[in-house]
Amino acid sequence: MKVLVVDDNKDILLLVKTILEFSNITATTVDNGKDALLLCEKNKFDLIFLDLMMEGMDGYTVAKELRKTDNYSKTPIIALTAKAYHKDKETVLANGFTDHLSKPFRTEDILATTKKYTN
Repeated sequence: MKVLVVDDNKDILLLVKTILEFSNITATTVDNGKDALLLCEKNKFDLIFLDLMMEGMDGYTVAKELRKTDNYSKTPIIALTAKAYHKDKETVLANGFTDHLSKPFRTEDILATTKKYTN
């Protein structure tokens, strides 16, 4: 299984990558939306954790662009964000995301979400 983690916070990238790889899940990390789209052109990921608020290209734009492609029209894209209100989750789901995971998160949250959408 291959997971892409996109976040402009290097600590979050390292944490999620460590959690996934400790569970024998291949994790690729990138710190911006533009590079995420470039990686997705050349690779097929089974799941994407995507931050919403990044400089340059935000997560909403990345998700929208990915959903236009055949490779990612149905791939689970999970918003990984500090936006934790119910209305934020509704907005995320209405904009092409599969689910919403709030920061701060627990190790169990990352693993349960990964399992939920890849089994």
